[in-house]
Amino acid sequence: MKVIFWILMLVISSELLALLLSESIKAPKPLPVRNLVALDDAVVADIESLEQTLDRRIPESWLELANTYRAFGMLPRANYCYQQFGNMKTKSNEHLFDWGICLSRMGDISQSQEIFRAAIKSGIPNEAESWYMLGRERLREENLQLARSRLQKAVKEFSVRRQQLAPEAEVKHADMARVMLIRVMLRTDEAKPAITRIKHIQRTQGRHLAGHQLRQWAEESLGNDFVAANFEHRTRRTLDRLHRHAPGAAQDEAIIRSLGTPGMVNEALALAKKDDVPAAIALVKEALKIKWHENFVWTLADLQLQQGDLTATIATMRDLIAQTGESAEALEQLGVALSAAGNSAEALQAWQRGTTYPASRDQTVNFKLHEHLADVYDKMGETERVRRQLGLAHYELGKVSWREGGIQEALRNFETAITLVVDHPHSWYYVAEARRGAGDKEGARTAYERCLQLNPDHGRALRQLARLLD
Repeated sequence: MKVIFWILMLVISSELLALLLSESIKAPKPLPVRNLVALDDAVVADIESLEQTLDRRIPESWLELANTYRAFGMLPRANYCYQQFGNMKTKSNEHLFDWGICLSRMGDISQSQEIFRAAIKSGIPNEAESWYMLGRERLREENLQLARSRLQKAVKEFSVRRQQLAPEAEVKHADMARVMLIRVMLRTDEAKPAITRIKHIQRTQGRHLAGHQLRQWAEESLGNDFVAANFEHRTRRTLDRLHRHAPGAAQDEAIIRSLGTPGMVNEALALAKKDDVPAAIALVKEALKIKWHENFVWTLADLQLQQGDLTATIATMRDLIAQTGESAEALEQLGVALSAAGNSAEALQAWQRGTTYPASRDQTVNFKLHEHLADVYDKMGETERVRRQLGLAHYELGKVSWREGGIQEALRNFETAITLVVDHPHSWYYVAEARRGAGDKEGARTAYERCLQLNPDHGRALRQLARLLD
C-alpha cells in the first residue's frame, strides 16, 4: 500500500513540475524598457494604467497595449506586444497589418514584408493597405519592378473598395498608392505617362502638395522648365492634405487623442455636444492645470462663447494673447466676443489689428476679418470703406483657394478683388499668377505690369514678369 502511495505521489509531483515548467516557458518576458519623459503626466498615467491592468491571458489586452505603444512611437514595446498576441491561441489575424506598420517604422523591411504578405493571405480588411505597404517597402529597396506590381495591385484593391464603400478616405488612399506608383515611373524615365497619371490626380484631388510636386519633377525631367517652375511655385503655396491618410495614421491619431489631457479635452467636447457646456468647461480647465496648451485655451474660449459667457471669453482671449502674442485668429475671436458684448469700438480695433497678421491656425481668418470690418463700416454708412473691405475679403479668399491649388476659383476671387480695390498691387499680382497658372500668358503679363505700376518695387512681380518674358 505504501509503495502505491509513493508511486502516486511521484506521478502527481512529476505532473505538477511539468505544468510549472510549461507555464514558465510560456510566460512572456518583461516588456522592453521605455521612456515616458517626453509625454505629459496625464498621458503617462493612462499608459501606466494600461500596463498595470494588462491581462496577459487575454489577446485583446495585448493588442490594445501594442497599438497604444505604436501610436506614441514606443516601437520595440509595440513589437513585443504584437508578438505576444500572435503567440496566443486565437483565430484572429487582426494584429497583422498593425504589426507590419510597426515593423516598417522600425526599419525592419524584411520582416514587415513577411507580415504584410501574411495579412493578405489571412483575408483581413486591410488587404489594399497591405499591398500599398509592400509596394512602398520595395520602393525603399529600389526594387522598382516589384514595387510597381504591388502598387498597381493596391490601386486596384482601393478602387474596388471605393465602389463598395465610397468614403473620402478611400479616394485619398488610392491617390497615395498612385503617388507612389508615379514615383516608380519617374525613377524609370517614364515622365510622359507619369504626367498623364498626375493630371488625373490633379483633376480629382488636385488640392494637395504631392500632385504639384510630382508634376514639377516630371516636367523638369522633360526639360519643360517654364511649366516646372509654375508647379514649383504651386508646391510652395499648397497645403499637404494627402499624407495624413497614410496607413495607420488615423488609428494613431485617434489613440493619441483619447489619452491624457487630449483625452480630457475630447471628453469635454463630447459633453458639450450633449449640451453640458459647464461640465465641459470644468474639464478643459482641469486639463489646463495639468498641462497648459494653446489648443486647450482655444477650446476653452470656444466653449465659453458657446455658453454665452462673454466676460470669460474676453478674459481667456486676452490671457492667450498675453501668453503667445497677437495673431489674426486671436484678435478675430476677441473682436467677436467684444462685439457681442456691445463694445463695438474695441472690436473694430481688434479686427483692424488682426488684418496686419497672416493666417496661422485658420487659413480663412483674414477673409473673416475683412468681412467683420465690412459689416461694421456698413452700419456706419461708410460705403467706400465697405467696398474696400469686401475687395480685400475676396483677395484673402482667393489666396486660400490658391494655396489649395484651386486656380480657377482663386482667379475668380482675385478678379473680383481688383474690380473693388483697383489700387491693390497684391491683388493684381495674384491675378497675374492665377492667369499664368491657367495658361493665359498675355493676361498674366498685363496684370504683372499693372501691379508694377502701382508698386514698382514689387519684387515677386518683377521676377515673375522677367521669367514670363524670357
